[in-house]
Order: sequence, then structure tokens, then C-alpha cells
Amino acid sequence: RKYALEVVKLGAGSTAEFDSDGVESGMHTYKLYKGDGGLVMPNGDSYYLSGGDALSRAADAILLTAGVMGADWHYGLDNVHKRLGEIRVNLPTSSGNVWARVNNYRLNAAPDLAGSSFEQDSYGLTAGGDMIMRREKAMLVAGAFFGMSRSERGFEDTRNDYGDGETNTIGLGLYGLWLYDNAWFVDATLRFGRSSNELNARGVDGFVSRGKYTNHVQSISVEAGRRFMNGIYWVEPSAQVAVAWINGADYTVSNGVSRNLEVHIGDSDAWQYRGQVRTGADYGRWQPYVKVAMVKTDSNGGEVQVEGRSYQPWFDGWRFETGAGVGYLIDERSQVYFDYEYNKASDYE
Repeated sequence: RKYALEVVKLGAGSTAEFDSDGVESGMHTYKLYKGDGGLVMPNGDSYYLSGGDALSRAADAILLTAGVMGADWHYGLDNVHKRLGEIRVNLPTSSGNVWARVNNYRLNAAPDLAGSSFEQDSYGLTAGGDMIMRREKAMLVAGAFFGMSRSERGFEDTRNDYGDGETNTIGLGLYGLWLYDNAWFVDATLRFGRSSNELNARGVDGFVSRGKYTNHVQSISVEAGRRFMNGIYWVEPSAQVAVAWINGADYTVSNGVSRNLEVHIGDSDAWQYRGQVRTGADYGRWQPYVKVAMVKTDSNGGEVQVEGRSYQPWFDGWRFETGAGVGYLIDERSQVYFDYEYNKASDYE
């Protein structure tokens, strides 16, 4: 604990004991503690109101909403990466195609990320069109896409569910793929978007703190790899680097009763590095595959500043990914796909 306010001083020989429920104020939760003879609470016969680093429910909602932004953005870009992977598996015979992909994922985060656990359900739709150009052994694909997604969060602590939040994102972008001799490939994706965020957190006193703000995000992703063929079977190792530049925001969180919290989120960049291996087979109309990957995420900037203090709420670290999918070729110009993925990190899955 870094600070404390003496609120009860016992008389000589008193055996009275005091306790309290948590009291939220701003970014922290405060309780009564008996003096321990230290620098912050020196008198052993007194009780002090202190919060230390115990965050309030509103603080948890603020930090978790900001911290998940980078991970959400990179997850949203995966629809385009999967489209590029589909082209490499089933080489198109036409000069152009249109496509659409829907996705849904659940994110479960442990309390270690900020102080409260939360669950998030995300739904997305991405649609695009591409042109295919061939030059001897090489094939070049260029396309554009549009996407929108919605993420719904539920915040909870050791007592109960205490709040919720949502993020609605809309964006568009460009992508390209160069494939040589159905072996070596390089692809790149540019994406620009806007995310609108809302959060609601009910304090232990019953009052609900609310806030909303908007981020603008730009990103680029580059991936390279090689396909190895053996009859109907193939293996494809690849490496990807992606970065998202997330613009900061200033907004107010208010419960309509106590003082407002003025929140400043700094500009940030969220990096993602992925090493992946896919393997599958071509059974004519059916094209199943499985994949495994290790992903490293790093972030810079993005400090959340409230009440003169700074917080760093990122989902940085390593995670393991695995998945399986299957494509079905209806005819030369029509296909459907289904895939499932599971991701595991130290504090979320």
C-alpha cells in the first residue's frame, strides 16, 4: 500500500475491532485496515482507509476494454488471411472471384490481466473480391474487402457479474498474393477501420459507471512461406508479421453521482508475429486441413492515464493456436468452407 488515511484511533487497552466492505472511488477500491507499524500505517492502535493497488470495477472495465483492442483487431484480420490460404489450396481457374466469410469466437480472460475476469463473444462478416493474373509460372492475386464486427463483453469479479461492454468495428482494405510455381508465396494486407466502444460497470455501491469512445486503426500484415506437394498431400510452413496502429482517445466515465473520471488513452502499436504450419489433402471436391501455430504479441504505447496515474493494459505474450477445417468445391466457381480454431495463452483462451 502506498497511502492510507487514519479514520479510527483506539483508546489505551481497547479491544474493539472494525471491518468494512469495499468502497469504490475513482480507479480504486478502499477498505479498513489495522495499522501494521509500517511507514504507511504506523499506528498499531488505529484503523486506516487504504486502497493500495486494488482497482475499482470501473477501472477494470476501462483497462480491459482498452487492452483487448489490439488482439481484437488482429483476430478480425484472420478472415482475409484465410481467404488467401483458400486460394493457395484450390487454385482458381477464373480471372476473378467474390467471396464472403462469417466468423464467431469466444474469448475467456482470467483476472490476472487487470483484476477482473471477462468473457467476450465476437461476430464478424468480411466480404471481398479479387482479380487473378498469371505470368508463366507465377500467379498474382489483387483484391479489396469490407468487414464489420461486433464484440460483446461481460465483466465479473469474485462476487458476481458487474458490467458489460461492446465494440463495433467497421473497416475496409486491400490485399495481394504472389505465388510462384505453386510453391513459394508472399502476401500482404492493408486494413483501415473505426471502432466504437462502450462500457458499463456497476460499483459495489450500486451506481453504474458508463463511458464510450472511438478509435481509428490502421494495419499492415506481411506473410511468406512455401508449399510442399506430395501427390494429393501438401504441407505449408509460413511466417507472418502484422502491426496495427491504434489512435488514442479521450473520454469521460461517469456514474452520475461522484466525480467523473477523465480517461486518456495514448496512441499505440500492437505487433503480432506468427509461425505456422498447415497440412492437408486434396480429395477432389473435399479439401481438409489442420494447422498449428505459435504467436507472439508485443505492444508499445497505449498507456491509460486516469487521476494522474498510468496503467498498461495489454494482452502481450505468447499463445498457442491449433485448428482444422475443410473446403467443399461445389463447381469451378463456387466453394464453401468451415473451420474451427482453439487458442491458448497464459491468461486467456
